[in-house]
Amino acid sequence: MSIPRDIIVIGAAEGSLPFLQRLLTDLPASLPAAVLVVLHAPLDALQLDLMLGDTGALPLVYARECQAIRHGQVYLAAPDTELVIRPSGVLGIDPIPLGRERRSAIDRLFLSAADVLGFRVIAVLLSRYDGAGTQGLHAVERADGIGIVQEPAEAPVPEMPEHAIKNDKPHYVAPIDGIVMLLNLLTRDDKRSSTASSSINA
Repeated sequence: MSIPRDIIVIGAAEGSLPFLQRLLTDLPASLPAAVLVVLHAPLDALQLDLMLGDTGALPLVYARECQAIRHGQVYLAAPDTELVIRPSGVLGIDPIPLGRERRSAIDRLFLSAADVLGFRVIAVLLSRYDGAGTQGLHAVERADGIGIVQEPAEAPVPEMPEHAIKNDKPHYVAPIDGIVMLLNLLTRDDKRSSTASSSINA
């Protein structure tokens, strides 16, 4: 039995919202994967609804505690929460503790995905604040997952993705159009043989 790469985790900062919208809009309804998104931006729920409410073929919902992960769905962390994958393979929602920087939510999602689902994970870092997501991206790659970073020349603040490239050496560096193409290819073709179950939950 083969294990697919069917969990896409995306970390994005406020300046990358237009790129996130493009990415989600261009993903097809037939994508054989689930998409989990952490947006590092001081936005409330209404602002997020207005900005991301009509984002292409994949339905977008706010993630809920103990929610099962399903293909063809985009799960978004609500404002002031951290989205993680619990050891049982379901979604988890934690409030951001007082004093903890919002940007650490990207690393928490990536780290939990790497720990629980390993090879199945594709991590995507869009333009983000210095250092955010780099630790998590490295963990995904150590777990045999795939790391993708937005092309710095395309990002609103090039230093952001450059930090991840310099400190992690991701598998791919690409503009948004290239990331869409990679996600389509990797989720359909990049598999390895295993006797383990390939169901969405671990």
